[in-house]
Amino acid sequence: KWPQANISFDYQPTFEPDAVVGAAFTAIDLGFGAWKQAVENPIVTFSFSEDALAPLPPERDSRNVVGWRQLVGRDARKVLAATYIWDDGGTILEADIVYNTAHKWAVNGAIIEPTDCGKDFDVQAIGTHEIGHFIGLGHVNTDDATMFGSAAKGELKKQTLTRGDADGAKQVLLAPPPPS
Repeated sequence: KWPQANISFDYQPTFEPDAVVGAAFTAIDLGFGAWKQAVENPIVTFSFSEDALAPLPPERDSRNVVGWRQLVGRDARKVLAATYIWDDGGTILEADIVYNTAHKWAVNGAIIEPTDCGKDFDVQAIGTHEIGHFIGLGHVNTDDATMFGSAAKGELKKQTLTRGDADGAKQVLLAPPPPS
């Protein structure tokens, strides 16, 4: 759980793939907007701004950053994006989201389901899923949900939250803090 209702994020565009330059920030911002709208509470806000000088994620540095890197390690090629969360046993202190540059990316205007654009992953759809982790949600077994644990190339449905996604967001963002 986040200890505050206003959660700020920086977008670090270094290593942003050429195919999404100039469009990725807006696509990710739309992902934040989907969760904000789902929560339907003016107290919970997301502040998202571009900062080319922000540290490259993932790094524990007291800043929440979204950025691009080629993920490495065992099974890293299978990972589209990852959310790194640092907490103190229940309270989230910081989180970073990293898109894996080992994959091909597009912004939704370039993907028109079910036509021929199924070769790239949608920045907004995957971002919306990762933002779900950022706010404290895990994977679910319902394959039409944004928080389902996998995505297909060209898939756009994760841009739109299901009722279960929205209910989960309300539960984690609006629940009272645990007793200290």
